[in-house]
Amino acid sequence: MAVLFLILQPWSYSRSVVRAVCACAVFIVWTFTAFVAGVHGGPIVGAYVTWLMLVTAGLLVLVCVSGVARWWWHRRHRDRSAMPVSQ
Repeated sequence: MAVLFLILQPWSYSRSVVRAVCACAVFIVWTFTAFVAGVHGGPIVGAYVTWLMLVTAGLLVLVCVSGVARWWWHRRHRDRSAMPVSQ
């Protein structure tokens, strides 16, 4: 969790797609490594890998939501700057 918080920095997040993609990439590699290393592990390792898969799935959703929010924000502000100023 500390790694996730250090990458995402939730106190200053503000639709940062780059942070979400970096965190997602780190957790995809981490999840794959844990899965391969613990494929014959016991139920504790299985629970850990399941937790990592859920975190990674949540990060994928975060990437999508942040991307759409960033796109929407830029679209809205671009449209406002193109509007004529009333006098």
